[in-house]
Amino acid sequence: MTEAVAGAWRGGSAIFLAALRSILARPRLAVLLYLLFVVVDFGITEAQAQLDSALLGFLIALAFAVLVAAIACIWHRAVLTPGAAVPGTRAVLHYALAYLVLGIVGFLALAPFAMAYWYIGVAFGFSRGMFDAVVGTGGLLPAGVVSYAIGAWLFLMLIWRIGLGLPHIALGCGDVSFAESWRRTQPIAGSVVTLALIGAVAQLPFAFVGFALPYDTDALPYWVVSLASSLGYGVVVVVGAAILTELYRRTASR
Repeated sequence: MTEAVAGAWRGGSAIFLAALRSILARPRLAVLLYLLFVVVDFGITEAQAQLDSALLGFLIALAFAVLVAAIACIWHRAVLTPGAAVPGTRAVLHYALAYLVLGIVGFLALAPFAMAYWYIGVAFGFSRGMFDAVVGTGGLLPAGVVSYAIGAWLFLMLIWRIGLGLPHIALGCGDVSFAESWRRTQPIAGSVVTLALIGAVAQLPFAFVGFALPYDTDALPYWVVSLASSLGYGVVVVVGAAILTELYRRTASR
């Protein structure tokens, strides 16, 4: 048992470090994709702050999915098929749709765990502390950060097991079913568990940078907080694309 756990930690760490090395090996591309995300995401966020409607929210979700899809497609191709052409509009839109479906499936699969976690918080009288950062005034509730980390760990663990279809789409090879992706990642299932934990913890400072700044006071204008959020989440997107690419590379022959 101890050896299995140690092996899982070694495997997860190796995948995470390999993904980081792939970024360091392509600094120009990584920086360009990062800046593309920051600029476009900042524009999307500012538009959302100015206008408030259900339709706008839906369109912004689509725009965000397409943005992530474009960045991930370019990265997958650059690493897995060096010299390949930039993915076309059809591939990006296909990827965006699959990305949205994957996110919905992950959300629905984890909804029972989230509800159980919330009811536990209510029973002990600190549900707000378990979920909510002190939004708008600067600072974070520790329990809220821990809650995010647990949710991110479970979500990443599932998504990285069933999400190999995304790089497959980026390469123009069609779809890979969730079941097939699960089968391909079965031999490294333990490594994916630890990889997801590493990824969830590593992304915390980047995912929460915007929440930690005061924007409901006069200390900072909202656009500064919005830009900080885009800068932080851009790291999450690029590193996430690199990790999924590395997982696909290691399981492609299975």
